[in-house]
Parts: sequence; C-alpha cells; structure tokens
Amino acid sequence: MFSIPWKHAARHGWQVDKDACLFKQWAIHTGKYKEGETQPDPKTWKANFRCAMNSLPDIEEVKDKS
Repeated sequence: MFSIPWKHAARHGWQVDKDACLFKQWAIHTGKYKEGETQPDPKTWKANFRCAMNSLPDIEEVKDKS
C-alpha cells in the first residue's frame, strides 16, 4: 500500500514545486509537459495522473476516513 499526497490547489500554502511534483514528473514522463517549451498546468497534470491510476485494474483507492 502507498499514499499519494492529494492537496487541493486552492488551499493556503499550496506550492507547485512541493504539492504537484509527482504530477509534474508524470506529465514529463508521458511527454505531456516539456520544461521550457510548454506552459505549466498542474490542474491538468493532476487530472491526467488520476485518470492513469483509475485505469489500472491492480490499483485500488482506499479513502482515508480519519
């Protein structure tokens, strides 16, 4: 089991380099983002990552109820 930090961008203190680094790296890995060539779009990176995780049959979301 693993945990992915999923902080909402509207929250106080949200920083793209800290709170969206996994999503950015996924966008770079998939070729959807090229640093210096395309505009940063953390909202789309996060949505694309979520869709990729949801499409994998061996990944199951376990919601934290604490």
